[in-house]
Amino acid sequence: MRRAFLLLLAAGSLFAEELPGWVRVAAALQVPSYSPKTPAVVLFQEEILVVEADGRRVMTERGVIRKLSPGHVSLSASRAYNSKSGRIRDFRAWVLSPAGKETRYGKERIIETSAADQNEYSETRIKAVSPGEDWQQNGVFAYEIVEEEQSVFTQYSYSFQGSLPVLRTRFTLTAPAGWEARGQILNQPDTKDAYSANGGSHTWELHGLPWLEGEDYGPEWHERAPRLALNFFPGENRAGLRSLKDWPDVSSWISSLTDGQADSTPAIQQKAMQLTANASTPLEKIRAIAAFVQHTTYVSVQMNLTRGGGYTPHKASQVLTKNYGDCKDKANLMKALLAAAGIES
Repeated sequence: MRRAFLLLLAAGSLFAEELPGWVRVAAALQVPSYSPKTPAVVLFQEEILVVEADGRRVMTERGVIRKLSPGHVSLSASRAYNSKSGRIRDFRAWVLSPAGKETRYGKERIIETSAADQNEYSETRIKAVSPGEDWQQNGVFAYEIVEEEQSVFTQYSYSFQGSLPVLRTRFTLTAPAGWEARGQILNQPDTKDAYSANGGSHTWELHGLPWLEGEDYGPEWHERAPRLALNFFPGENRAGLRSLKDWPDVSSWISSLTDGQADSTPAIQQKAMQLTANASTPLEKIRAIAAFVQHTTYVSVQMNLTRGGGYTPHKASQVLTKNYGDCKDKANLMKALLAAAGIES
């Protein structure tokens, strides 16, 4: 009996140790005085981005939030990922009651949905978990999400907060030796002490961000919150990654995706002749072609995004035949029809 009791104690200790140290440290922070309307405060928020030489990247997102309001607070921890080139490798969440009771959320609490709306197709999926009734006033909700992805892009964006006030928030990039990183914090006046570097790691950190209270007809919180715009450039590049250091680099890269997609075909030429049959000037031709393209049905089909698919239009002949496409497809169709009418664009 004594042996069984000791085993139970050991099992209980292991479960208690599942709450990470960074959660305990954040949960012990002193919370400043806020307006009674403030529903919660983010004690600690961070994201760690680790980039490999071949472009594979692993993102670890963490958050610790204390509930200040006695009523219901609509909040969830979520992460979007591309189902074709990435995955959510790990997703953990905990609630710590005011009395210190720990509750861990398992996979059964995690909900997965599509990011697409009724007018589009998307490979992007979202995983999320909400604290629900377990989250009491002065209790803590914490989460950790690990995502991995293979991408051709060497740019990243990080929001230092949502609408809630934040005590401490930081972003860290770890890149291979020889890589360069450039980051700029937007929507924040004083950032001279926000950046630090140590070898291949680059960190941006902010403290004491206020609550972004909503206002009728005002800008959304994501337009007001400080965010990091980050570029990281490969040194000796063996992975086919593009640095996108300047606009000529961007132009060259986008041309490699779009050149050839507006090639003319007999169907394109015939349609251009039909549309411009009664047009006598270049402007009249442009207007006739533009009116046709504007009436082409808009349907967003986002595929292969992390390999540049979000910037690659379908062939103009295919869009003409199907009579639907998204913004880049319709622009590309107009380019092809204009070319067939003798107008370069």
